[in-house]
Amino acid sequence: MNVLETKYNGILFRSRLEARWAIAFDRMGLRWNYEPEGFDLGKLGKYLPDFFFPEQRDCERMWVEIKPEIEEGSAEPPEGSWEKIAGVVRRTNADGFILCGSPSRLYGTEHPEAPGYVGFAALWAGEECGGACWDWPYEWCQCPDCGALGIQFEGRAERNRHRPGCTIDPQKTRCVGSETFQLVLSYEAARTARFDRGELWPGKANLGRIE
Repeated sequence: MNVLETKYNGILFRSRLEARWAIAFDRMGLRWNYEPEGFDLGKLGKYLPDFFFPEQRDCERMWVEIKPEIEEGSAEPPEGSWEKIAGVVRRTNADGFILCGSPSRLYGTEHPEAPGYVGFAALWAGEECGGACWDWPYEWCQCPDCGALGIQFEGRAERNRHRPGCTIDPQKTRCVGSETFQLVLSYEAARTARFDRGELWPGKANLGRIE
């Protein structure tokens, strides 16, 4: 598959898909860094994850790898990607996620904008499974009460890191927050950006990038 290098926010991304996700992350108000550190994973070779998110108000430390859309109904991470991001998860004790396809909801093969779109997670899980294990489907979600963002299994927003004063009790409440107004606008801004014309989402383009 041909990829198109794309410049956004002063960064030359290796693909337009990565640049679109960067717009989505900015629109969500998240802090991120692009390809900040590479790893020598021995037999797996050298690996440079796409994005790193430092610990911030809503999110734990995590690595994010961007991949093209997978086949509809697939329940397997793209070949070779799981082993590499799992290696980074083990070394850094941070969460890791593989996002497949254009910015949109991660879960739901019937989604009209992204059939078969799935997010996989390489989650730190201690020594019982060798330091990391994978699961799916995961999607970005937002608490309907306090607005806290995160990536959770099936968009279970009650599991997010809630902000002070939030009334959601994760022990008593189950809420799916994958289609909030902010998330929908974030995906729309990313998918419709015209990089060749400089037509990006309205607002401060440098919101998320870590200097």
